[in-house]
Amino acid sequence: MEEASTHAQLLEQVTATMRQALDAVPVPSTALAAVGIGTPGVVDEQRGAVVQAPSIPGWSSLELGGLFRRSVECSVRVENDVNLAVMAERWNGAGGAAENLILVQWGARVGAAVLVHGELHRGAHGAAGGEARALQAVDEACARLSRGLASFVSAIDPELVIIGGSVALAGDAVLDSLRRHLTRRALVTPRLELSQLGDDAVALGAVRLALSDAERRLLDVYTAAGRARVAACDSDRRG
Repeated sequence: MEEASTHAQLLEQVTATMRQALDAVPVPSTALAAVGIGTPGVVDEQRGAVVQAPSIPGWSSLELGGLFRRSVECSVRVENDVNLAVMAERWNGAGGAAENLILVQWGARVGAAVLVHGELHRGAHGAAGGEARALQAVDEACARLSRGLASFVSAIDPELVIIGGSVALAGDAVLDSLRRHLTRRALVTPRLELSQLGDDAVALGAVRLALSDAERRLLDVYTAAGRARVAACDSDRRG
């Protein structure tokens, strides 16, 4: 019962957020071109389903996209939250023009996402201070993270690694410590940057996902219409 209650509450929170967003702008739900949703866990991108999400009770094996398609008349895209964050960083954050980059989202849990040649690689899943004790804790955490990250970096050879999540609040202390430990373990140390988007990264990534989907479908419509006009002109000429 506890899992079902948590599951229902989470769905209601997402639905309420969608309603609030629509109420804040003069756009009716019938005019939506696409909806993007970010979620923790392993996502079947084709179905819009959460395959596995151990950190959220009742969220595994959830047909999330299908549930929201009942309430909107447009395409609904579902993606892993860290994958969306790396898309947002490339679009409007620290990623800039980097073609190959890794985002490490480090907060209550640690997740990673990868862009290779500017495209999302879906197989990758992967407190501020100046006080001495806080810095020591950050350094120890960075030492542990660098062990796994070194192998990741060696395999992908990214230009950039972006550090996001609540640990980014520690600022340069995280970058300096992680750079020092990573240099000892990796053959080549990529550029390290802190996320510029903070808590907005996943939401902006969902916007980017929805925009890409809408642009693709609109382009398909225009292309089909153009072909139809060409066919009609050819028919008129023959007639």
